[in-house]
Parts: sequence; structure tokens; C-alpha cells
Amino acid sequence: MFNFIAGAAATGMIGAFLEKGLSFTVFQPFIYSGLSARYSSLFLVFTFISMIIIPGFAYISKSNRSR
Repeated sequence: MFNFIAGAAATGMIGAFLEKGLSFTVFQPFIYSGLSARYSSLFLVFTFISMIIIPGFAYISKSNRSR
């Protein structure tokens, strides 16, 4: 149940972020369009979040296996 609620909330936040049209710095050097810059920056943020969450999950599961 929590997984479905989290998916719905994340989709709503992503949609709100993309719809706002906020101006921000483009991190990729080959992207020139505004809309594609929003999508690519959003996926870049998701990549960094995943890089933080995956080692934490591995650490937690390793500590649970040792019990």
C-alpha cells in the first residue's frame, strides 16, 4: 500500500516540477532546449538520489543478514 502511495505522490511532484517551468542551471553541456533541460536535470537528480539510497540499502540488508 505504501509503495502505491509513494509512487502516486512522486508522480505528482514530478508533474508539478515540470509544469512550473522554473529556470535553473543546465548541468549537461549538449542540451540547449528548456524542456529537455528540465527532464535531463530531473533524471540527474534521481541518479544522485539512487546513488545515495542503494549503498544504504545494501548496508541495512547486510546487517540484517548477519543477525
